[in-house]
Amino acid sequence: MHLSDVLRTISDFSGEATILVREPWTPSSDAIVHEFPVDLLVAQMTDDGRTYFLEVAVARDLIEDLKSAGWLDGDALVERVVSYATNDA
Repeated sequence: MHLSDVLRTISDFSGEATILVREPWTPSSDAIVHEFPVDLLVAQMTDDGRTYFLEVAVARDLIEDLKSAGWLDGDALVERVVSYATNDA
């Protein structure tokens, strides 16, 4: 699944889950969503090369705020979420 797919369907995931993404973070980066405990999450990140991106709840809130501010779906929205994850999270 691509990061853009995860963010487009963010409401389908539990707010307790975490998004893991292979770098560099772009809309087409390989991404997964996990609900594992932190110790298993760290093992998963080490095993497959994905790194912590954001918690689903944080990404969901950010996307809702961006859409309320007039951002449309698509790569521009994903790039804004990536910018947040990189610079502000």
